[in-house]
Amino acid sequence: MNRRLALALAIGIAIAFRVVLPTLAEPVRPAQESNFDLEGVIRKQSAGHLTVDQGQGILFRVVYDDKTAVVKDDGSSGSEKELKIGASVHVVGDLQASGEIKAQRIEIQPKQAAPGKDGGAQQ
Repeated sequence: MNRRLALALAIGIAIAFRVVLPTLAEPVRPAQESNFDLEGVIRKQSAGHLTVDQGQGILFRVVYDDKTAVVKDDGSSGSEKELKIGASVHVVGDLQASGEIKAQRIEIQPKQAAPGKDGGAQQ
């Protein structure tokens, strides 16, 4: 019986050396911060989620929570209530494996007058 126990123990140790030790040798990667940046127009909005159109049919799903900084272009504090359909935004966050952007900061951009209206230049 002692022989079987010794053999099982030896096999267990061998497996540990082949499986566990190589994973310990892998470098530790620091958490990525703010690795994605986009500007666009909000096309859909619901609590904690935005669909942002970057133009030419390129849409991104943005998720945010109470830790996300919502600010106006002048740096003053904004609110979730200002994240309305049609608003222009600049989003900084992390690209998730799901393809969503987990927003760390959402900056609400000022509305720009269309060319030729409200004194805007017309060419």
